Amino acid sequence: MVFLNSIDSFVEAAEKIYEESPNSTRYTMKFCREACQVILRVTDNKTVVSYKVADTADLRRVEKLNALFLHLCSERSYDVDEVVDYNRQQQELQQQLQAEKKQQQQQQKRSQPSGGQGKKKKK
Repeated sequence: MVFLNSIDSFVEAAEKIYEESPNSTRYTMKFCREACQVILRVTDNKTVVSYKVADTADLRRVEKLNALFLHLCSERSYDVDEVVDYNRQQQELQQQLQAEKKQQQQQQKRSQPSGGQGKKKKK
């Protein structure tokens, strides 16, 4: 079993394995609680590549890899750039929806009557 040093090399090797034998390729993810890390593994019963994710910055790239494999397994033809662009568009859409929701909440707070000015101070 080969543990690769960078997530980029792991993604490239995983894509290569999938392209060579898409019907027998397996992608697994395992969380090790003691070491607080995620182990990614791709195999086609001939070649095995693994990557240990211990850095939280790499977790976003793992999400993209998961989306890529999900797309690869569900579609016959694929373009990696299309998958990444689609994921980026979905994230931007989520951010826009959250921003609109915050604006609506702020407008509702402004339009509600205050219910009085509070207690009057005695002189």
